[in-house]
Amino acid sequence: MIEITAEVRAAIDRAAGDMEVAGDEYIEPADGLIHCKKCHGSRQTVVPRFGGSG
Repeated sequence: MIEITAEVRAAIDRAAGDMEVAGDEYIEPADGLIHCKKCHGSRQTVVPRFGGSG
C-alpha cells in the first residue's frame, strides 16, 4: 500500500467534496477512503500516477 502523503490526502478531500456515503459505508479516518461497515473492506483505492508520487 502506498503512503498517504499530504498531497494525496488533499486530493482525496477535494474529490470527496459533498459526497454522501451509503448506510452500509463509512469513511476511514486513517486513509480517507470509503469502507464497508460489514466487512470493513475498502470500497475505494488510491491509484498512483505513472511517474508521479500519488
